[in-house]
Amino acid sequence: MSLNYELSHIKDYKTICHLDGETKRITTAIIFSGLSTDVGALNKKTLPIAWSRYVIWCRIYELDLEFSYKDMENHLGLYTNVIFIKSDNTWMKRVVGNKLQRIRSEYHEN
Repeated sequence: MSLNYELSHIKDYKTICHLDGETKRITTAIIFSGLSTDVGALNKKTLPIAWSRYVIWCRIYELDLEFSYKDMENHLGLYTNVIFIKSDNTWMKRVVGNKLQRIRSEYHEN
């Protein structure tokens, strides 16, 4: 399944999301962060969920943050076809479970 997105509902999206006809790196990173956060639409209600999950994801996988809270806030109105998982417990179980599997597979050769 492809990742589809819509930017036109973002306030001043032509300036926020594009530079010289190309999608900005930060916009692309925010779009793809939905895959790790399981938040498909950014709005005032989902912003704190998306941001906190993004930070946790980066810490669990030892990644640097690619954008700031303000960057994400500037993208309110972004829509993707990512299915929103409402429960943080369900999301954490998936994320931590995947990380556990990766760690175990690194140290256990079949």
